[in-house]
Amino acid sequence: MTTKVDRKKVFLHAMDLMNDGDDGSGEICKTLRNNGLTEIEDIFALSNDQIDDLSYKENNKRFTLTLGQRNMLRILSA
Repeated sequence: MTTKVDRKKVFLHAMDLMNDGDDGSGEICKTLRNNGLTEIEDIFALSNDQIDDLSYKENNKRFTLTLGQRNMLRILSA
């Protein structure tokens, strides 16, 4: 059984593998967190359509992931 701390470590490790930073500061991580996706299992549950729809707003500006970032999430999800 994994703990919440272990799942967070795996989540941040996955972000690091995608060159998104191991501290959670990258665009993929920010997008996921702003959509309530904070654990590795959340990524595994995403469908392709859900990945395409990921975005967030900050300072009245909408941010979306690039095709490459979305494809990395698809690979991780698979």
